[in-house]
Amino acid sequence: MSTTDRAHDGSCQTLAAQLSRRARESPDARAFTYLDGGEEVGGTLSFAELEQRARSVGAALRGAEGERALLLYPPGLDFVVAFFGCLYAGVVAIPAYPPDPGRLERTLPRLRAIAANARATIALGTEQVCLAAQALRPFAPELADARWIATDTLSEVSDAIEPAPLRRGSELAFLQYTSGSTRAPRGVMITHANIADNAAAVARVTGLHEGATTVSWLPLYHDMGLMNGVLMAVHAGCHSVLMSPVDFLRKPSRWLAAISRYRAMMSGAPSFAYELCARRVRDEERRGLDLACWSVAYNGAEPVRASALGRFADAFASCGFRPEAFAPAYGLAESTVYVASRTLAGKPRVSMFDAHALADGRVEIASTNARATTLVSHGIAPAHWDLRIVDAVTYEERSEGRVGEIWVHGPSVGAGYWADEEATAETFSARIADGRVSNGPFLRTGDLGFRHDGELYITGRIKDVIVVRGACHHPQDIEQTVESSHRAVRPGCIAAFSIELGDEERIVVVAELEKDVTPADAGAVVAAAQDAVIAQHELAVHEVVCVRAGTIPKTSSGKIQRDACRCAFLAATLERLEAP
Repeated sequence: MSTTDRAHDGSCQTLAAQLSRRARESPDARAFTYLDGGEEVGGTLSFAELEQRARSVGAALRGAEGERALLLYPPGLDFVVAFFGCLYAGVVAIPAYPPDPGRLERTLPRLRAIAANARATIALGTEQVCLAAQALRPFAPELADARWIATDTLSEVSDAIEPAPLRRGSELAFLQYTSGSTRAPRGVMITHANIADNAAAVARVTGLHEGATTVSWLPLYHDMGLMNGVLMAVHAGCHSVLMSPVDFLRKPSRWLAAISRYRAMMSGAPSFAYELCARRVRDEERRGLDLACWSVAYNGAEPVRASALGRFADAFASCGFRPEAFAPAYGLAESTVYVASRTLAGKPRVSMFDAHALADGRVEIASTNARATTLVSHGIAPAHWDLRIVDAVTYEERSEGRVGEIWVHGPSVGAGYWADEEATAETFSARIADGRVSNGPFLRTGDLGFRHDGELYITGRIKDVIVVRGACHHPQDIEQTVESSHRAVRPGCIAAFSIELGDEERIVVVAELEKDVTPADAGAVVAAAQDAVIAQHELAVHEVVCVRAGTIPKTSSGKIQRDACRCAFLAATLERLEAP
């Protein structure tokens, strides 16, 4: 019986049981490698070593089955050990990130919100994190009563806990808190059946297999980083090479060097990372790279931009990178992570659609570039899932060629939001208005898209849509236009949103400028952005605000928080770069 079949019949093999099997059958096979500074090996774990350490953590958690445990770790292998320790003990893991002492005003509120919502009774971390947390107690009362366990100080114990090989598929495995791009984070309840189905779907579409190698710098507390950096290593029996997101951002070539060095077949990131590599990896760094091994370059977590893919492919063609490796993917935490991706045959499909038709909810191929919106196909969902395009107001299904909300039904869809019955009913229990009770329940993704030639295209988020004179405009389209309007604008660092002025909706754009740009250049950027938006979208921009790099708020996964940016604009707290 396959993993997916077990998920359907009410029971499934847990990842903890899969780890134990791999530890028996391939004890010395390398499971994880962590690169200190993104370059030097800082730690490794075989499957047997991971199992032994995870069972020791499980022993420390004995008697806490069903309780919730925050996982507060800096990048490294201690997180991996703690996650599997929770699975062994039947404790619900909550991947999070320890607050940054230098940015408490931005990082502590999210952790407090998660701790309060989850009612976590346990906090796992390194000894350093646990000691530092004591100073935070006056500022985070939600953590005051938690039982803190420094897992890196635990010794191997003779009575280490044994994993339960089978659990009901509906049993809760972990809480994945959403990134909160349009609202406060919510804890998605991910079950053992969800993990089994989603991991199997990822393995099928990517061809990931036992003995293969993957590389990831994505945060492990984020759904895409957790699945592709941690869970797939045990599910598929492959070797996962990990590094810190900060080490990648400081020197993007480290990511590509790791892929080349370890001959990774799969790695990926949001669009901004491909853009960053194309811009910042120097010629001398490229000369030492061999990327011919990289057969699955997934791209997700934010809008997939054709321009970023093209620039990256051109920049690294001499290193053996093939554009056929690109695998644009669509997913969200509410569906464990993965929903759809293209099949790995040929280059990703890129199409140009009429921008005005899309604003009216229709899908038409553009007749001229001036009126075009370029979109990348996200392929198809697994065959045993049900993906529909639905009118978000009437709940009627929309035919191919019409824009609507993406709804999903399938065994990867989570059990709902933790401790939020109202939001769970609203988001996870939708029914199509055709009178057939058998259709659903569906997950309402909140994302807008359409099918064209049978493949899925994403146009934006419902709550981010800008409505001007009755026409809908997606902020991503306006942001991409502004990005292309002037060399001083930082790619992927623009926020477009609307404000009410009198009785009208007006468009505001906030754009970060490159670090070497002076305030004197701001005037030219404003003029170029306004002209470009008028020419491309026939829209007048009420105000273009230029700000320094790092100003625009983003989620933990790098998504632009447009609502937070709107609030900062209205509160006049943005530090503007203006021409003298």
